[in-house]
Amino acid sequence: MMSDKNNDDDDDGVFNFISQIKPSELPTKSPYFSLQLPPPTTNSATNTTTTTAAEIENENDDEQEEKHFDFPSLYCVYLLNSLPKKNSYYIGSTPDPNRRLRQHNGDLSRGGAYRTKRRGARPWKMVLFVYGFPSKISALQFEHAWQHADTTRFIYFQKRLQSKNGKPNGQGGGAGIHQKLANLRLLLESPGFVRMGLKLAIFDKTIYGHWMSNRYQIPLPGHILVKVETHDTFDGEDTEEGDLESSFQGGNYSQIKRFKEEELGWQKYYFETSLKHFDESTDKKCAICQVPINLTEKLRCFCYQKNCDAFYHFNCWSQSMVDEMDELYNNQCITAKDESDKPIVQPLLPIKGKCVKCNKVNFWNIVVKNAVHIDKYLDS
Repeated sequence: MMSDKNNDDDDDGVFNFISQIKPSELPTKSPYFSLQLPPPTTNSATNTTTTTAAEIENENDDEQEEKHFDFPSLYCVYLLNSLPKKNSYYIGSTPDPNRRLRQHNGDLSRGGAYRTKRRGARPWKMVLFVYGFPSKISALQFEHAWQHADTTRFIYFQKRLQSKNGKPNGQGGGAGIHQKLANLRLLLESPGFVRMGLKLAIFDKTIYGHWMSNRYQIPLPGHILVKVETHDTFDGEDTEEGDLESSFQGGNYSQIKRFKEEELGWQKYYFETSLKHFDESTDKKCAICQVPINLTEKLRCFCYQKNCDAFYHFNCWSQSMVDEMDELYNNQCITAKDESDKPIVQPLLPIKGKCVKCNKVNFWNIVVKNAVHIDKYLDS
């Protein structure tokens, strides 16, 4: 059985990633925290000021151009399935799933993981991946949690999968596909990830069947979007069995590449459509408060549905979405059979909500991501 521990050269686990951070690489400017440095020490005898190493480093950072936070275009956590060994799986993460699959299958000489290079395991097929992560760190956390589902803090002890004797399953991410999919469901509904607006793409009919069967009966949050792209199996499927180890070594490359291009193409369309509004001379009003919007200000956003030109203040639309979720939260509390069925916390930040103009759903993380990209583009 293939282990799920990841030894990728560009997808190291969370702990390896954190351990490699040097003190000099820690940010001194961040929207989430500020670094308070102690005042310089003064020698009263000589009346001289001693400058600490931290202060010198901080001065150097001030001279550098301030870096803006940016969302990754498509960072995903994926599941591979060995075509020769149907019960062998591998969990990893990457910002480029098509290139990563080629590395795992040996088409690209550099990269890949040691455990996917084992003899007889290639070619691999990418059967699903989770995407929509707001940062590389969050994707690495999800990857590590899925690989170590029996010990991760993201899954409550009471909810962890149990073996036949009633004890917690001690096989990391779970040996079988049903366990892996069950742990994936547990992570998607966990408080640490449920509010990120993550999405799931499935590329294999058999895996989709297992997903729908839901052997462990774990509910999926209603806002999780599942895309199914099962019209391809793998490139080279009509070749002889001995030819699978040749060029591209099987694997659903075109399927993954097409999905990536469609996703990035849609993001580009939303971005370019939003930019067109800046060229229009007509006054724009918030669709909720009806107050004119100054497009040069940063706190504004747009509906991403086609043929909808709704504008919003950030505060107005986010509060509207939170109000929608408050209503859902209250209904869940009323219909809950016991305390364990009630939502853990009342929402403070939105996940998704309807546009008041077109009445179609927008995911908040997509709206914010687009607004950040627009600000970065205009600032440049």
